[in-house]
Amino acid sequence: VGRPCCAIHNCPLPLTSNRARFCVAHAERKPLCAVEGCEAPRCAGRLTCDILQHQALEDRYKAPGKSFSLLTHRRQRAYERVGEGAEGAEKAEGEGDVEM
Repeated sequence: VGRPCCAIHNCPLPLTSNRARFCVAHAERKPLCAVEGCEAPRCAGRLTCDILQHQALEDRYKAPGKSFSLLTHRRQRAYERVGEGAEGAEKAEGEGDVEM
């Protein structure tokens, strides 16, 4: 894991914030399509232009199951399983205890 970096490959300049995609030197690229090599302007509310293949790439990138939502769902299921396992373990420990 490294520091957040500019979307331009091998750019050494820092970002202005963790949410920024480009450094100050490459900020003029912000209104352009995110697909490498495409110089078309972005559509409103999207990172890509109006070319359907580029929009499909963005949709696939953001799709559930390919992103943070899948990890969140998996983590929630794991916590639920651990909780169920802990309750079962407490019951099993309590059944075998005998005081002398």
